[in-house]
Amino acid sequence: MSQHRLTEKRWQAIQENNKEYDSQFVYGLKDSKIFCVPSCQYEVEQKEAIELFDNAQEARNNGYLPCKKCRPMGDVATDEDWAKEVKNIVKLNYQKDLNLESIAKMAHGAPYYLHHKFKETTGNTPLDELIKIRISKSKKLLKTSTLTIPEVAKQVGINNPAYFSTLFKKEVGQSPLKFRKEHPNNQLSELLKNISLDLKNY
Repeated sequence: MSQHRLTEKRWQAIQENNKEYDSQFVYGLKDSKIFCVPSCQYEVEQKEAIELFDNAQEARNNGYLPCKKCRPMGDVATDEDWAKEVKNIVKLNYQKDLNLESIAKMAHGAPYYLHHKFKETTGNTPLDELIKIRISKSKKLLKTSTLTIPEVAKQVGINNPAYFSTLFKKEVGQSPLKFRKEHPNNQLSELLKNISLDLKNY
């Protein structure tokens, strides 16, 4: 079932949490890769945020995981499943302005309960997971791009360059600038080297 088949009746069913449609289709939330039945109490604000599937198995085949709240596959989602969903959410949305409340909303849970269960399952908190991904992505950008430090910070969802530098140093053990100097952009270095040679030959 494709996105353009989201009819007004189906959209209304989702908006009204109409249980009568639960056997007809499920919908996947693109920002969290979680899928639900129409009667799920999660509030979907935009049509563009979802895509429809004929059944739970089709949603699973497309990389979606079942909602812990509405249980679209009939069984109870384990804490491990929920932790996997949270990791997916953070991985897909790390560039956004995230906090525990917004992560919990996308994961269809209460912030404190999510924090507790995620830490109990993984040993880290959801925000620890967010920091880990942001630092990993920023290290890659520092190694492979010519973006400035503030631009790198913004690319990974941190709008405060000073905070980014402090966080990076805490997690990596050195500043972003020092990290970049010790891990030069090979492509950039090669380009500069070629330009230098061209100038000499000229």
